[in-house]
Order: sequence, then C-alpha cells, then structure tokens
Amino acid sequence: MLSVEIFPFALDSDRWIGPGAARIRVGSIQGSQTIVEDTNNENKTNENETNEDKAMERHFLCSAELRALEQLEMDLEHGGVVRPQIHVLTNSEAQLGDYHLHEVSSLMRTDVIRKGLLGAALGGLGAALVLILASASGMVATAGWTPFVMLAIVVLGFCTWEAGFLGFQLPNRRFLAFDHLLRTGKHLFFVDLRSDQRELLERALLRAPDIERVGRGDAVPWWLIVLQERFHRFVRWAP
Repeated sequence: MLSVEIFPFALDSDRWIGPGAARIRVGSIQGSQTIVEDTNNENKTNENETNEDKAMERHFLCSAELRALEQLEMDLEHGGVVRPQIHVLTNSEAQLGDYHLHEVSSLMRTDVIRKGLLGAALGGLGAALVLILASASGMVATAGWTPFVMLAIVVLGFCTWEAGFLGFQLPNRRFLAFDHLLRTGKHLFFVDLRSDQRELLERALLRAPDIERVGRGDAVPWWLIVLQERFHRFVRWAP
C-alpha cells in the first residue's frame, strides 16, 4: 500500500523525494486538489448511474394466449426479474391456475388503496380541526384533552374506513384504460423493470410475436419490490 504524507510546508512541483530509483514526484497543492475533485466527481457519476439503474418503469403488454404470457414470464424470471415485478390481469381467472403466471391480487384490482389514502388524509385534517376547535373554545380546560383526542381518532378512522370501503367497490383506475382489451378476451401482462432490465424484455419479445405492447406507466419503487421478494422468501422458508 502506498501512503502519502503531507508535510506542513509547501513543496515545489519539480522536487523529487524518495531514495534511489523509487522516487515520487510531488505535485503542487493545487494538483492534489484537482485529483480529489476528480475523485469526487467520479463517485458522484457512479452514484447517479446507480440511481438511474434503480429507476423503475411499468410496461404493459397483452395477448390472447396465456401460454405466450407464461413463456414471457419464465424468460424474464430466468433473466433475473423477480416475481413481484410481474402481474397478469385477466377476466379468465379460472384458467390462470393451469399456468405459471403471477395473478393480480383481488385487492390490487380495486381502488381501495388510493381511496383509503385519500380518506386518511381527509380524516387527518378533520382530526386536526377537532383538536384546534377544542383548544380555541376553551373546553379543554374543563373537560381535558382525553374526549377530544378520542373524537379525533374516531374521525380519522371513520374517514379512512368509509373512503376505503368506497374504493373497494370501484375498479383500479390504472386499469380502466385496458378494460376494452379484457372485454375482448385478451389478457393484460405488466412488469415493473429497472432501466438495466429493459433490454431483457426487448430480447424476450423478439421470441413472442403473439404479444403486443399497449402502454407504459409509473411503477412501484424498487425498495418495495425488494421487501415483497424478501417477505415471500421468508414465507417459503418459515414452517
């Protein structure tokens, strides 16, 4: 390992130090700063490239043949794509059991998550309003905070539950654009890919003439997919 010692005095850029043939030319302080800056820039570039690799994009495809979609999923998984990245949406749910395909969950088919989050936000505002009015009216001085905190929790829970219940009865708005494909008997296949995985999809589609592209969209974050995959591994490992 080569170590460089910095002396508390300036060194001339043309001065050589070190015994015999093992001489080291010491650059100026400005030159050392340039090297440090170049190293920092290189680290930032590598960090940016890593972040770009983690950038996710959802690819929507469709086909009338479940067998073709099964082969596509197997090709992607063989290339390193994990199962939580892949989903298949179809109106022929009874047929999916005969194929190696990751079906969209019943919860994901509905708009319960989006509506529930919206209800929670409104409930949070309602709960805050209850506490503010209780404090401003002076009722806290006589009754204390306990009943108003309980009322705020009830408001938050009711708004979240009511909005989620409404969303459970509505289809997922992300899939509404493909409803006409499902009604004609086709099956929707979508996969969330990192930028470094998209070439894998391109190669797989070259061997799948029965599959067509139907759109792109926002994907779930990569960290969420990693958590899902680890959870599935734990479930398979646990007794």
